[in-house]
Amino acid sequence: GHMDLIKPVFHVGFLNRIKKVLETVCFYCSKLKCYDVEDETKRNPNYDSKKNLNFWWTLCKTKNCCMHCSSKQPLIKRDGLTLTAFIKGEESSEGKVLLNGEKVLSILKRISKTESELMGFDEKYSRPEWMIISVLNVTPMSVRPSVVLEGTLRGEDDLTHKLSDIVKCNKNLERYEKEGAPGHIIRDYENLLQYHVATLMDNTIPGLPQSLQKSGRPLKSISARLKGKEGRIRGNLMGKRVDFSARSVISPDSNLSLDEVGVPLQIAKIHTFPEKVTSFNLEKLQKLIDNGPFKYPGANFVTREDGQKIDLRYNKSNLILTIGCIVERHMTSEDVVLFNRQPSLHKMSMMAHKPRIMEGRTFRLLSVTSPYNADFDGDEMILQHATEYNTRAEWEYLVKVKHNVISCQGNKPVMGIVQDSLVGVRIMTKDNIFINEFDFNTLFFKIQFPSDDLLLQKIKKLKRPAILRPKKLFTGRQAFSFLLPNINYKKNEVEIKKGVLLKGSIDKSIVGTSQGSLIHVLCLENYKILYFINSLQLIVHHFLLIHGFSMGIEDTVTDKSTIKKITESLTMAKLDVFNLINESRKSKIKKLPGMNLRETFESKILQILNKARDKSGKYTSESFSLEKVKKHNNILMMVEAGSKGSLINISQIIACVGQQNVEGHRIGFSNQRTLPHFHKDDNRPESRGFVENSYLSGLRPDEFYFHAMGGREGLIDTAVKTAETGYIQRSLIKAMENCKVSFDGSVRSNNEMISYKYGDDGFDASKIEKVFVFGKAFYLPFNIPRLVEGLEPEEKTYEFNKNEENFTSPHTKIINDLKSLPNQTICLYIHQHQGLLKSLSLKHLNTISSKIKKKYFHSLCPLNEMVGTLASQSIGEPATQMTL
Repeated sequence: GHMDLIKPVFHVGFLNRIKKVLETVCFYCSKLKCYDVEDETKRNPNYDSKKNLNFWWTLCKTKNCCMHCSSKQPLIKRDGLTLTAFIKGEESSEGKVLLNGEKVLSILKRISKTESELMGFDEKYSRPEWMIISVLNVTPMSVRPSVVLEGTLRGEDDLTHKLSDIVKCNKNLERYEKEGAPGHIIRDYENLLQYHVATLMDNTIPGLPQSLQKSGRPLKSISARLKGKEGRIRGNLMGKRVDFSARSVISPDSNLSLDEVGVPLQIAKIHTFPEKVTSFNLEKLQKLIDNGPFKYPGANFVTREDGQKIDLRYNKSNLILTIGCIVERHMTSEDVVLFNRQPSLHKMSMMAHKPRIMEGRTFRLLSVTSPYNADFDGDEMILQHATEYNTRAEWEYLVKVKHNVISCQGNKPVMGIVQDSLVGVRIMTKDNIFINEFDFNTLFFKIQFPSDDLLLQKIKKLKRPAILRPKKLFTGRQAFSFLLPNINYKKNEVEIKKGVLLKGSIDKSIVGTSQGSLIHVLCLENYKILYFINSLQLIVHHFLLIHGFSMGIEDTVTDKSTIKKITESLTMAKLDVFNLINESRKSKIKKLPGMNLRETFESKILQILNKARDKSGKYTSESFSLEKVKKHNNILMMVEAGSKGSLINISQIIACVGQQNVEGHRIGFSNQRTLPHFHKDDNRPESRGFVENSYLSGLRPDEFYFHAMGGREGLIDTAVKTAETGYIQRSLIKAMENCKVSFDGSVRSNNEMISYKYGDDGFDASKIEKVFVFGKAFYLPFNIPRLVEGLEPEEKTYEFNKNEENFTSPHTKIINDLKSLPNQTICLYIHQHQGLLKSLSLKHLNTISSKIKKKYFHSLCPLNEMVGTLASQSIGEPATQMTL
């Protein structure tokens, strides 16, 4: 509804604009203070129709005299919710006019249509006088619901209380006007009405006291309900509890594909997709209708062409579909869903998956957890279902997992092989690992091939076993080679030639998330990476089932000689500290540069203890590096594969845990000692947080306490810094969110030039790779050595004249010519790079040049890519990860 106000009041949101208009037009005749409008617009080249009010305001605000009626113009000043006009040249008391809503309304009403349009107002939708409120809209009860308290009492909303104040003030003003009350009383009530209307809209106006409840709590105005983190936009519309979303705990499932998500049946029955009935899908949708809402796959609602909506829970019987109806069917594996884990720190925290409907109550995932930063210890994730074909198309071609394997943040993959699959592939590709024919065939049938051609090629290449007698045996490397396309790859000790693993054992640097890994190269070569990752996980899991892998106490026990060395090392360190304490008592310690005596003393003790810990770790790793231990130690196997742990973890399990620190120092004294276990002023290592026991031998009560102190600091840091880095990331995004790649390849923000070429080269960072040319690193969209090596061998021929007696290849001729040059170093340089001298035909040069051209255009950053947000996320995500 609405409420007629006895006196018009200013709209608080437009108060500054009202002041600008009053300074632009004449106070008496309401015309623009400038004389010739047409000449002014032509004369000023910066005139912009969108910024017209500001343009005319800067032109007119300094004019003290109207050029139409020659009247002197007052100076307009704002104080809180009031506007005052000061007429120059007169005494202050006479020249000061208080501008109420009524006076300003009369000035604004006199502005002509032409002049209001010149100032940027629209005659139909936004006349200047509409910035003054004479009729107030009253919000419906659904916006300000009542709360029923004990018995018959009702608690009203803040807005209801405020509207009640406005009604009371309005009635009092009407009564006093009728009674002919003195002017100052009417003025006071008019100001009160202005205050109530303003605080209804915004209760945080600077320089104005807040409107309070009886309890002293500030009232929640309309603007407070809309803006801010907990407002209607960020808190509800963009918040957690929205329509078409589901949330549940996540758990692993190794039989799914990388781009699939296991969706519980209960969720699939609730989340529906509105599908229009056509002659092609009529029969299928009729079956779903017959199944109804309780049997999967079924449907929940039908909307007829006339708009009538039928709920199938009650009206299922004998319903015949016609073309044009819309059926809200259950979610199926044909749909696309968006999967998200909070906090969403970067683009890959939201990706599109294919749903696979399963029994159970949790979402199931494969090893796509790295970009989500998820694990299966109780994490929950959110699923959103597309309800339009446009949304489905966008998710399918932009947000699907396969399009987000490589991140532009670090120019490397964000997902790879992890944990058991990683240690499994390491074992499988080691020397002397053999698989019998039956198991090898089982592994082979688990592989998903992107094409039948590749399958036939692989069978042709790898069908022969490595050992024929007395028993047919295949190597683990042969099994791994089945997964590879015809690619050449070399990194560290690993060498792959034409899709066959020749040597080396696969580890994290090859199938992990590092730059230049096999996964990175396969993505850049447009190989269907999902087939590789899915198949690798399936065969490795089956291989581990045959081979077995488990870590036991035996893996953490070292030989007696190593334990003796570790004990001696720790005893010597304790003795050194004891001697240092004695020296300090005798004042024999010399201060180190930039430190006082206390800091020098602490620094020297830490140096001794860290040295002892490092020595213990060294003895442990030496004992583990023995061939007989290396072969059978499963902890070491995990560390070498890169799936879990490091040598520091091993030394802490076996040798000693080491010094515990709080705020970068040894555990400090409280009342002259650290714990009741020690006497006062005890500076020995064990009293100040040095844990000499290992996790295997177990910690003493005092050591356990110190260990907990060190651990607690980490938890507090995580909690505090996460909020800080989150705010930093939001600030970065808000500062750069308008930056995007424009039509000409430049980066612009609100059409202002930021950079002539995105990244100075215009390439999408996820489409280029690090290539070394003559020892120098370049980021290029193609790798020429790999392009040359990928050519078919039968086509590598020389084009020459057969009648020529002494034929030499073009490359040989070049070398011979160079050899005759006086500068012999050139020849030497060329001989060092024999890999470049490939025998290429003209046909192949054309093939390579066309591939380079194609790759170049494919790797350019797409139009309208929001590079500002990408840059913000690329800085903010690692900053947040550092604290977690």
